[in-house]
Amino acid sequence: PAPIIPATVRAVTVGKSPVTGPLPSWTEQSRATDLSETVAALRAQVALPVLISEICGQSSGSAALDALALARTLVTSAYQGTTGLSVCARPEDCPPRAQTMSLLGPDGQPRAGVAEVLAEVGRELAAAIPVRAFATDPRMGLAPDAEIGYRPFVRGDEGIVALFNNTGSVAELYVEIRTTPIDLHTLEVGPQGLRRSYRPTFKFSPEAHALGRQVLEVDLAPGQLTILSMQMISVHNGWLGSVERRLTAANGG
Repeated sequence: PAPIIPATVRAVTVGKSPVTGPLPSWTEQSRATDLSETVAALRAQVALPVLISEICGQSSGSAALDALALARTLVTSAYQGTTGLSVCARPEDCPPRAQTMSLLGPDGQPRAGVAEVLAEVGRELAAAIPVRAFATDPRMGLAPDAEIGYRPFVRGDEGIVALFNNTGSVAELYVEIRTTPIDLHTLEVGPQGLRRSYRPTFKFSPEAHALGRQVLEVDLAPGQLTILSMQMISVHNGWLGSVERRLTAANGG
């Protein structure tokens, strides 16, 4: 693929109100890294594994945003069914002005942000198999210009979903689960860096019980990517239900 150009605009406001809808700074990146048509054309001719090699990118001026752009690329590539992805090892291996996603920096040490994303996002998606997203709409789902993008996977007895926010405001979401989770790993990648948490014993929240629905509450900052990994009692390809906005008094609920 061509060098990735990370987003540099996190939010746009008119007065004090954030502009609604997806921001071009995020959706253009989604379009540029969408290789689904290429992969489909290849597999229509021959059944071979697909390796996306030598991922590289220009600099946004922020190591955290560069790493976030790489994390999104890893997720969308994995959902297209690719069986491998590689980055350039050294800056000199990259095209001119696209050295910011090499594994090593100019000093020969692992590049801040990039190395962590490769390790942590790679760990979450290793051997994950993409499954169909059943409850999508133009604002939520697979479209490059969706307000909220999400990609579901399975791996053994695990259900995995990656969610990312293409808007300039915090997205408060319900993620509906059609089976029973046992635990919950959460990996967050955003403009502030990378964070991981783990709940060894999963319980639905009081809000979910009050609604009578098996939903998780997830908040996504502008541009943020969150990966939820859950071991489940009975996982199946339709384990993920809808992803929808939570209605509150502030947003009209």
